[in-house]
Amino acid sequence: MGEWHTHLHPIKFMINNLQLLKSLGVETMGLEILFCDTHQHLLDEFHTSPPDAPMPPVLEAFLAARSFEGCSYITLLQEAKKLGLRIVALDSSLAFEIMNFKNGYEALERCVTMNYVAKKILDDVLRRSSGKVLVHMGGAHAASIILEKESQRPGLSVIHGVADYIRSPYICIADSINGKHSVNINVRDHKSTGGRRKIMHLYLQRPVET
Repeated sequence: MGEWHTHLHPIKFMINNLQLLKSLGVETMGLEILFCDTHQHLLDEFHTSPPDAPMPPVLEAFLAARSFEGCSYITLLQEAKKLGLRIVALDSSLAFEIMNFKNGYEALERCVTMNYVAKKILDDVLRRSSGKVLVHMGGAHAASIILEKESQRPGLSVIHGVADYIRSPYICIADSINGKHSVNINVRDHKSTGGRRKIMHLYLQRPVET
């Protein structure tokens, strides 16, 4: 599932549909927002702790800093724990820190590195798990991107998306851009996969402020 990091509905959609996802066979959720090298042991500790156990403070503080009004990663993890859904971190601190390199290609290198890290983690999860896996990450990571010539780094013309790496369907959920609910299904030619891929974009309207 792709999303825009500052949008409300991707997280709300997941929180509101966790019970349904569980009933459909989802046992694991992969999240880009968390780092495999620094957070996975905390996630596993929280997942296996008693039902009333608090979230590890370091993990809670990290999630709180990345949540905003109406979009709480803390709530997502708490509700997932109640249902026995395991959370897997898909990013790494190294892949995230690439954005600080400021070499003109940092955004491309960030995508390439993080996507490959997520692929390797998901390969392992899919090999070990008999249940379904739901992945939540930015749209730039989920789908493959064929770069325009002026945006290419030498030797890099295609950024392989995680959905293509693991040969998975892909839906992008975002807040409405026109004030209305809408569903758009686009068929794009992904040369990197040698075929055509249906990509569904689901735009949801934010609640009216009162």
